[in-house]
Amino acid sequence: MTPAIFAPVKINLALHVGPLRADGYHPVDTLCVFPMIGDVISYEPEAQAGIDFGGTFGADLSNEDPQTNLLWRAFRLLDLEPQGRFFLQKETPIASGIGAGTADGVAAMLLLNEVLGLGFDARQLERRALGLGADGPVCMAGQIHGGGILRARGIGEKVEHLGRCEPKAIVLANPGVPVSTGAVFSRFDSDGPEPLEEVRITGRDVSLLQRANGNDLFQPAVSLAPEIADLLDVMTGQPGTETAAMSGSGATCFAIHASRASAVRATRDLQARGYWAESSFILPG
Repeated sequence: MTPAIFAPVKINLALHVGPLRADGYHPVDTLCVFPMIGDVISYEPEAQAGIDFGGTFGADLSNEDPQTNLLWRAFRLLDLEPQGRFFLQKETPIASGIGAGTADGVAAMLLLNEVLGLGFDARQLERRALGLGADGPVCMAGQIHGGGILRARGIGEKVEHLGRCEPKAIVLANPGVPVSTGAVFSRFDSDGPEPLEEVRITGRDVSLLQRANGNDLFQPAVSLAPEIADLLDVMTGQPGTETAAMSGSGATCFAIHASRASAVRATRDLQARGYWAESSFILPG
């Protein structure tokens, strides 16, 4: 059987961002959870080196140079020469603010570590995952812990697992508008941001955590893609919604629901309106 791994996307319950530092990075304080929604990566160690793509959004990646994909970067981060072939079943939108590309890269690192018997432990993998981007360590920790609530600080390298959470129902939806993370941060910088505000930790209820905080990139993202606000208005008004917000730099939004049934109904309604939408539950950790 071909070795395979599931790569859950990352949702920012809270995302506080500080002004640009002299080294070119933004300090962050963020709370993340991981829904049972994502991509699947498989690996053939004896096949010719490369990546094949399939799934709903696989065609969006099929013409790119494999060496630009974060799966390929997993080789370098584990001190390997490219060997074997990945297959990425891409079921999540591109450039959508839910860390899907990073999660795929993390999954590739975990798969290589297991299949090739490399022997890296969890802390080593978290540190090396920073090479995938600022959200690499928290995505790695989320996959290793099987979800739960995670906090990331610094530029993303300081990760803390805050414990398990209730596996609440969640809906993800995207308006079909790719949003450049760089453009969002540029708009954020142009607005003269305040010093970094620490997240408020009010317990382990994910709805309360979201409402007690916010996403500092929401207004910059909406100024570039007003469709995000339109989508969020729809999700907020759907029956059963406890809270709704944008994740990361957008454009994907999420809604925590009171029940799995209301989440399924909301998803069908969003799909009927032409949005990409999926529902599942939050991985408890």
